[in-house]
Amino acid sequence: MTAFWIALGVLTLAALLFPLWALWRHHQVERVSSGQLNASITRQRLQELDVEVAEGLLSERDYQQAVEDVKTALVLEQHEERPSHSKRSWLALLIGTVIAAVVTAVVYVSGSGIESLQHWQQTKGRIGDLGKRIVVDADPSITRQDLSDFALALRTRLQAEPDAPEGWLLLGRVHASLNRHDAAIEAFDKSLALDGSRDSARLNLAQSLVSTGREENLTRALHILSPLKEATPGDSSVLGLMAIAATQLGQKDLAIDSWQELAAMLPDDNPMQAEIDARIGELTGKITGIDVVIELAGSLRDQVPEDGMLVVFARPSDTESGMPVAVVRQPVSQWPVQVTLTDADSVMPSQRLSDLQQVTLTARVSADGDVMAASGELQGQAQVILTPQKTVKAQIRIDKELE
Repeated sequence: MTAFWIALGVLTLAALLFPLWALWRHHQVERVSSGQLNASITRQRLQELDVEVAEGLLSERDYQQAVEDVKTALVLEQHEERPSHSKRSWLALLIGTVIAAVVTAVVYVSGSGIESLQHWQQTKGRIGDLGKRIVVDADPSITRQDLSDFALALRTRLQAEPDAPEGWLLLGRVHASLNRHDAAIEAFDKSLALDGSRDSARLNLAQSLVSTGREENLTRALHILSPLKEATPGDSSVLGLMAIAATQLGQKDLAIDSWQELAAMLPDDNPMQAEIDARIGELTGKITGIDVVIELAGSLRDQVPEDGMLVVFARPSDTESGMPVAVVRQPVSQWPVQVTLTDADSVMPSQRLSDLQQVTLTARVSADGDVMAASGELQGQAQVILTPQKTVKAQIRIDKELE
């Protein structure tokens, strides 16, 4: 890249100097040529006047007047040419400078895209290897960058071969795993437009719609899930998504029915039973919880990752590390954000929020959604005193970048 920028500098200097050199040469040639031509014409005319006066065609007085007229015309022509040269010179210089600036800008933009183009070409060539590791082998060493590269390569392939419902379905699942839910929704929609018979694609679409938390998407998710429930009775994933969507939309009756139906389907010792009980408690108003409003400092807004996750978790107030008691994760969309933590968000059934009297509440913007702190993540905290079977209010301002 150093050689590239050196070359760019040389090209730019040459582009600026070329019009100046051409201008100087043109001015010199034009000035000499014009002066010589005018002098030659004047001499020729004076010779003609000498002949005319010798032949008696002009009187001495007329001869003297004609000579003065010729000399005056020569002086006037030379005087009038100077401003014209100056104007054209500055115009040429301006045009040359503009051309140089445009050339420089175009080369700069092209240069800045070289690395992106190289990355795209390399990624496109890895689609087979990445596909095998992600889809076939379920390689645990796969990174977010691997998934992002695979999504780029797959999207490129689908642009060339768009009539592939399986390809769009796979792209949607990769986007969803990267928390790119809007991109996932678009891919699932394209898959279903090509093949509407896939219940798995409809379920994946509903999951991404619910994950956005937006009202219009939650409503659409319920419209997808209702017929899916009839088509796939006993599917706990469908019932769980219906319960979550109805809860977030404030449709209490549907939410309670869905949670209770899901509870009846699961064994009594299933860890989800505690979460379901807590969700039902929330809806009936008999739950210990924290309703927290989270704001982001204006100075940190440009530092939020594109696919960032908001992680809100509670720990006992007498500890600064260890397993959190309750955790909520959701994509970062708009600020402020309102989140509710209850026993339903417990990490372990044996350790519940309702068992504590005071907690340290942390809100963090994370690239990976992990509760483990990492450099560059954005964070805010608050101390909260809990009230049994009540939902208390809290506020957190994210105003710190972790080092």
